[in-house]
Amino acid sequence: MKQVTQRTLALALALLLLAAFCSLTVFSTDQAAGLSGNPLIADQAGLLSESEVQTLENRARSISLAHGCEVIILTVNGTDGKTPELYAEDYFVDHNYGFGTEHSGIMLLLDMEARDWHIATRGSAIDAFHDDPTDFLVSRFLPDLSKGAYYEAFRTYLDYAEQFLGVYDQSLSQDVVDDLNEEYSDYVNGTESKPNYVKKGILSVVLGALLGFVPVGIQKSSLKTVRKRRDAAGYARPGSLNLNVNRDVYLFSNVTSHVIQRQTTSSGGGHSISSGSSSTHTHSSGATFGGHGGKF
Repeated sequence: MKQVTQRTLALALALLLLAAFCSLTVFSTDQAAGLSGNPLIADQAGLLSESEVQTLENRARSISLAHGCEVIILTVNGTDGKTPELYAEDYFVDHNYGFGTEHSGIMLLLDMEARDWHIATRGSAIDAFHDDPTDFLVSRFLPDLSKGAYYEAFRTYLDYAEQFLGVYDQSLSQDVVDDLNEEYSDYVNGTESKPNYVKKGILSVVLGALLGFVPVGIQKSSLKTVRKRRDAAGYARPGSLNLNVNRDVYLFSNVTSHVIQRQTTSSGGGHSISSGSSSTHTHSSGATFGGHGGKF
């Protein structure tokens, strides 16, 4: 019995040492490749299953290695009294996130307590994710995020982040770039098709008209003694209206002029995902960050 116990302990110790060696090897490989070695999917709020975390982790790691920019997701239940912006940037710096010496990376923070999202960018990600196109990126995954489909939302975030990085480093094929620019142009111009909302709106109008006109029509048909008059004489009492003064008074005029600026677009007449600027600020550590956030 004693020998069995010793063998079991020895086997357990060997497995622990092997796991530690594998983790150290992966960490060393990541650092050699330019990655920080940290989990790119830090699901502290427990929104995902283990298999979902692993799938997203592999996807994020592949994107990060291919484009030299870490793509990170962080979920939390509260930000310790900090603003979402400060919490994301502190976490980014404290855990040494970012690819290479510039610490390039984009982090999506999700705070479940306050229902806040925030995107923090550093290094090359500041240029890859301009302010206006980042709003477009958020619009792609925000609907799933709002309805609690977190895995789908995070997959969409990674997909579009990969395309943004592909546009930035010019590794994306021109056909895909054109499709992305067209989608972005439709988003900016407000011409995205929303068939579900249109159908619901038309149906609501039709049902409202039926519910309104049918009861009124029934009530109208019951008024047998009422007759329509084609002149106003029958509705006014003789001598009740007497106008003795009639004059026009000029008060003032107000003329407003506006200069209409010509909008600059891409060569195809639409908006380009690669154009725009990023607003930045300096973190207390001295690191420069871009990005912004909102509610979901």
